[in-house]
Amino acid sequence: AANVGVPAGSSISVGSPSNLAGTMFVSSGATYSGTGGGGVVQNSTTDAQLAQATVDAIAASSTYGALTATIGTTSISGNATITGTSGQNVMNLTTFSPGNNNTVTINSPAGSTFVINVSSTFDVKHATIQLSGGITAADVLWNVTGSGSLSMNGTAAFSGILLIPNRTAKLNGGSVMTG
Repeated sequence: AANVGVPAGSSISVGSPSNLAGTMFVSSGATYSGTGGGGVVQNSTTDAQLAQATVDAIAASSTYGALTATIGTTSISGNATITGTSGQNVMNLTTFSPGNNNTVTINSPAGSTFVINVSSTFDVKHATIQLSGGITAADVLWNVTGSGSLSMNGTAAFSGILLIPNRTAKLNGGSVMTG
């Protein structure tokens, strides 16, 4: 199950029929609409845990964002296959916007990892992000930096872990997240 933490000063919107399979942990200073499949937890213990998690997430995002790219692609806006190798693979994208009914495949062997830094547009509408070659959703980190919003709309199917410490997240219209 994919749990989601929503720290103070942040917001998340999960529109029907989209679903988060895990629990939404929401700070008292955050805004949210919709629910996770495991419900919503909002209390003083959650506030303290999310305050530290926010510090950790910002530091992690900065560290991942400073990694040197091992794959030269800087923008994805359509169907794409990204082929990785054993070990750590890093992409530094300005735009990730595959478009309607397109598929992005990350093909990499079991045991490899992917860090995909996205510094500007992150918009997944009716697109599928799939994994092949043995890599799992737990081995793919999407580090979405900068400000603004992150959108997954329509029948988007998404694989990987999202690290988005400074953006608003919108999950609408039947989107599914695995990671």
